[in-house]
Amino acid sequence: MRALISGAGIAGPTLAHFLSRFGAQVTIVEKASTMLTQGHNIDVHGTALNIINKMGLLTELKKRNTTEMGTRFLDENGFPRRRHCGLLVKIGISTIDWYDLLVAADGQWSPIRKAVFPADAVQVINKGCYCVYATKQAWDSAARSHNRKTQMDLIRSELADIPYAPVPRLLEGMVEAKDLYFQTVSHIRLSKWSKNRVICLGDTAYAPTPFTGMGTSLAINGAYLLAGHLSQLKEGEHPRRAFEEYEKEFKPFVQEIQDIPWFVPGIAHPQYA
Repeated sequence: MRALISGAGIAGPTLAHFLSRFGAQVTIVEKASTMLTQGHNIDVHGTALNIINKMGLLTELKKRNTTEMGTRFLDENGFPRRRHCGLLVKIGISTIDWYDLLVAADGQWSPIRKAVFPADAVQVINKGCYCVYATKQAWDSAARSHNRKTQMDLIRSELADIPYAPVPRLLEGMVEAKDLYFQTVSHIRLSKWSKNRVICLGDTAYAPTPFTGMGTSLAINGAYLLAGHLSQLKEGEHPRRAFEEYEKEFKPFVQEIQDIPWFVPGIAHPQYA
């Protein structure tokens, strides 16, 4: 089996690890030339930790623990309150090769998903939060613009009149920071995770939002299960059966995780305190 995985985040390399264990030839493509520095902390829970241990990475993972204990609410004084037999893929300018399947693990705003799946098959459910609680259209426009100046100007205009810590420190640090992560908090829901020889994995298929604390764990568990189903295919068999069995087994769990009570965003990021 020859598998092409787009995206070297969490789901993609996890899948590659287990596919390679049963002899698959795996290629990972990633547009970023270096490790990304922006983003937020991640949580790894339950069975995902068992899978990390199977990969021999648990000790390394623990070394990189942020030691963060959780979230506290503070007052103003700081006090707690396809082809038939494969895919012909062109990578970059000139690299062309055949693969048995393509895994789109390139994130919440996956260009591969956009190219392969019809628009009505993808639900992007905006939870109305951008690290601070907001419902204004301007925030969504700024997030999608990927323009740092636009994003910083909007944050300043919304928060400049708030004197309470740590807002002034945030505004000062934002200017000095080498990177700025500004994105919508959104669910991704696909009516079907695969199409022909292409399957979506991790945030590309089922981003659950940071409110769940389960995005990383879902990516790891999903990659592990998918690798297991793909390993059961006969030589030359179309991956459709593995894709369908994987989705049938894993989707109910994903849907349960994505079922966030309506009041949770307001608790995590209250508009007023």
